Amino acid sequence: MQPVHRWRGGTPGPSWFLKGRALHQAGGVPFEFFSDPRFAAYAHLDYPLLVPLTVAGTYAWTGDIETVMKAWWPLLAGACCAGLFWGLQGLAPAAVRLAGVLLLLGIPELARHVLGDYNGYADLPLATFALFGAVFFYRSLRNDEPRAALVAALFFGLAGFTKNEGLVIAAAGCGLILAHG
Repeated sequence: MQPVHRWRGGTPGPSWFLKGRALHQAGGVPFEFFSDPRFAAYAHLDYPLLVPLTVAGTYAWTGDIETVMKAWWPLLAGACCAGLFWGLQGLAPAAVRLAGVLLLLGIPELARHVLGDYNGYADLPLATFALFGAVFFYRSLRNDEPRAALVAALFFGLAGFTKNEGLVIAAAGCGLILAHG
C-alpha cells in the first residue's frame, strides 16, 4: 500500500508524486485503481490524472531516477518566475517584473510546495498553468494578439486537468477569453 502524506489537521492527502510512481511500477493505470474501494480512502479517484501520469511518464523516460523526479517541482517554480519576468516583457518595466519575481519567491508556501511538505502535490502545476494562462491572456488584451489568446486558452484548459479546483480556473479563464473575443 502506498504511503500517505498528512495534511495539517491530520486528514490523509494524496501525493501525486507517489501515485505517479505507483502507476509507473504498475506499467499504466490498472483497472483496480478505479474499482477497488481501498484506493478511495487516499487516492482521490475523482481527481484528474494529468499530474500522476506526467510523473509516471517522466519515470519511464528518465529510467526511474528519484532525483530527477524531485526536481520537477523546483522546475515548475522556475517556470513561474520565468513566466512573470519574460512573459510580461514589453508590457511592464524590468523593475516591476523583477519585483514580481521576488514577491513570488518570498511566498513561504511556495517553498513548502517546491522543497518541503507538499512536493509532489498538484497545487503548483495548477498555479503554473493559471499563471501562464493569465500572462498570455494579458498579452492578448494589451497587444491584440489572437494567438496569445489561444495559448491562454490552452493553459487554462490544462489547469482543468490538474485538480478539481482547476475546472473553475479553466471555466473562468476560457469564459473571459470568449467574452473578450
